Amino acid sequence: MTDEKDVDKYDSSNPLLEESSEISGFDDTNEGKDGSLTAESEGDCIRVRWNVNNPSPKDWIGLFVHERSHDTNFSMYCNTEGSQTGEYVFRGLVRGYYDLRFFEGGSSVRSSGFNVCVVCVGTPVRVTVTRPNRKTLAVSWPPEFTNSGDWVGLFKADQCGNRARNTIAHKLVKDAETAIAPKPRLLLPCPRTPGDYHVRFFLKDSLSLTTTNAYSGIAVVHIPNEDDLIATFDRKAMSLSVTWKAYSVEPNEWQWIGLYDSSDPSATRLTYEYVCKHKYTSPDHDEGIVTFTEVPSSLKACAASGKISPDVSHYELRFFNAYSGSPLFCRPCILSF
Repeated sequence: MTDEKDVDKYDSSNPLLEESSEISGFDDTNEGKDGSLTAESEGDCIRVRWNVNNPSPKDWIGLFVHERSHDTNFSMYCNTEGSQTGEYVFRGLVRGYYDLRFFEGGSSVRSSGFNVCVVCVGTPVRVTVTRPNRKTLAVSWPPEFTNSGDWVGLFKADQCGNRARNTIAHKLVKDAETAIAPKPRLLLPCPRTPGDYHVRFFLKDSLSLTTTNAYSGIAVVHIPNEDDLIATFDRKAMSLSVTWKAYSVEPNEWQWIGLYDSSDPSATRLTYEYVCKHKYTSPDHDEGIVTFTEVPSSLKACAASGKISPDVSHYELRFFNAYSGSPLFCRPCILSF
């Protein structure tokens, strides 16, 4: 569960705040090398028109919930009956985004000569996502979409299934905050793993004919990789410290940092420290400062001379998560004396 109280601890000027890109509609006219499709929504219907350069009696057009991964998972279809131009109306559709894909000669694989035509049944929902802190995504939308059955889901960007069971997290809009007019707001947990994610908005009647939800709004969210290791050397104390940040994983008491003599996977480990024995600099224990109790003599020699030797210039820091044999991430050990 996301701790909604945590949001109040951060000001909106916090550098972590990232507004997602917004997708409130799609170009419904697409042309390819073999022809074109155009489409428009009319109530609960979609009217599609085609223009085919080399028509075949077995050509057909499939209607899909937007971004469904397989060309065989269509909701409806129509045959062009070999006509070069024409139109067809798909009726009785629930609200949400749909794809129209062209198939040549009875093929079950979408024609590469036609781009996918995307159209929304009903009014698109303009979804906005901000990141008030590392743990939280704040989702907003226009206040007119407040039906009790409407819901918001957080998905990996490559997740095509639009069911609640496919989400990282989801909430009903009836649970939204409304005191922050003019827009309602829901708080969702922010993923730790860097990458691209979708926040999708579903209306209560969005279950399609093939039991896959068709979303009416989407925002794309990018979670950057902010993991890091920065080394400093205190010549007076002859000590090596590393400031570390490991936001991409849940903290645990077995995380450790190793210093290696090169970036080679088989490099020799010179020294190491468990992070839990040292100073955390965040309440979530996902960043801190480690001071090594054992400092390699090569570093002490460099500090005494005030110069970095060629061997030391190739040293590497590695962060390990628990007992994993492979490091979570590595950074060069850049020092100056």
